Amino acid sequence: MKKKFLVNKAWGSILIYLIISVLFFIIIAHNVLMGKINFQFYADTKTYEKVARLGNMESLVDVGWNLFGPVKILSILGYQNYWGLFIFNVFILILALYYISRDKSVYLRKLFFLIIISPITFFSLFSVNKEIISLLCISLIIYNHTKNKFLITLLILFMSYLVRWQFTMFYLIYLLFYSRYNFLKNRKAISFTLLLVVISILLFFVQYTMFSDLFDVYYSRGLKDHTTGLGSFEIIMKIQTKLGYIFAFIPKTLHLMTGMIVRYRYVLDFSDAYNNFVLFFQAPLNLYLLFLNYKRRLFSFKNEYFFMALLYCAVFAITPVYAIRYFYPVSILLAYSYAASFDVNCAYRLKKVHKSFQNHSEQNVNL
Repeated sequence: MKKKFLVNKAWGSILIYLIISVLFFIIIAHNVLMGKINFQFYADTKTYEKVARLGNMESLVDVGWNLFGPVKILSILGYQNYWGLFIFNVFILILALYYISRDKSVYLRKLFFLIIISPITFFSLFSVNKEIISLLCISLIIYNHTKNKFLITLLILFMSYLVRWQFTMFYLIYLLFYSRYNFLKNRKAISFTLLLVVISILLFFVQYTMFSDLFDVYYSRGLKDHTTGLGSFEIIMKIQTKLGYIFAFIPKTLHLMTGMIVRYRYVLDFSDAYNNFVLFFQAPLNLYLLFLNYKRRLFSFKNEYFFMALLYCAVFAITPVYAIRYFYPVSILLAYSYAASFDVNCAYRLKKVHKSFQNHSEQNVNL
């Protein structure tokens, strides 16, 4: 009964969260999208709207970009149907939370709290974006990890294509690693090291051909974006380009997930609110999630959700583009890893036994 109450309390917090989001949308977000308030809380929304308005559906998917998912959503809902988009995003959020909460042993209140305090979660509710779709994708992957339902696998593959081609690649690698045909399935440390070696070799030969668009973005815009830091990202990139991805992987992943903290001086500069405010606060949250997992000793190949996060990072850390939002699904996996480390049923039983022991002790004292 108490567990059911706590579950309802967790969903009650989501209800309050959604009420706050409705108020924010009415008072601020809608006016921002209509151009009445200067507070750009989104990344590429206006680009998606422009492409959808022109109706040019060619070349929407490339190594350097992926516009297909957001543009397709806008073509269905309407490129300035902001209320429709908001309702759609809220529905996606509720659906993601529903599937990610199906495991009854997960500490639901902690999980929901760590998801909803993410600034990316909140601000992705108000405009067309890929992050809200990636939330549903990663939730379905977590749900289907033990279910192995074929139709859900197909759904994830389709939806991953709506997010980014890298997400599709990650999911295919995930399916390969957990396939019954993988003879190294139970040797995760060895298989993951081999993956990094293969990526290091492939990158050396295709980084200036297949991935030339990405590296053009890095050299034309990336170096300018890193002038607020110490130049460490540029050093890591040089290591990566010389067959060194296997060595650059850990520092680069940590840099991409937490490096925005160095922009603390710009947090009140709303001329670039998405980078200076939204993404800035995602960085300390990522650091906090890493700390929580470290404290619970969850950095282990035996931890399925941590291993999923590693596979995801192995694909997405390839990018020379400095984008913390690409790692939003990793924050969800880390939150789930932490919440799943609590044996909720056991915790309730221990709490009940402890209370009974206290009552018994008090009775003995009275006697």
